[in-house]
Amino acid sequence: MLMTGIALVFTSASLSFILPGLTQKMYSERQPPSINDKNYTKKSLKISADGEKHVMLGGLYKTYLTMHSLLVRAIILLLFYSIVSDSSQLFSIFTIVIILHLPTHSIKFTFGTTKFSIKKH
Repeated sequence: MLMTGIALVFTSASLSFILPGLTQKMYSERQPPSINDKNYTKKSLKISADGEKHVMLGGLYKTYLTMHSLLVRAIILLLFYSIVSDSSQLFSIFTIVIILHLPTHSIKFTFGTTKFSIKKH
């Protein structure tokens, strides 16, 4: 199992270096932004078609929801484990709670005081 984990980490790291270059070769007419660019997200959404934006943002939303629910389940599991085994898991629980709150606060800081409203027709 350890060897499988090491192989998966190596494969993942390799792909993270290979795929950005492959993307730039696939979309040479669009001039995709560099991964190191400060405004990478805005620039990549600007050059994407509406269908691509829909797919990307839908995938990001599903990933966010999945990670959020898995982390909440991990907290519950750690609570039960802490009760059953008399081994305190507070550090792990607090770490997961902090990780859960980071995206919410980064969105709040990113948009600042911008107000969003939904218009009813």
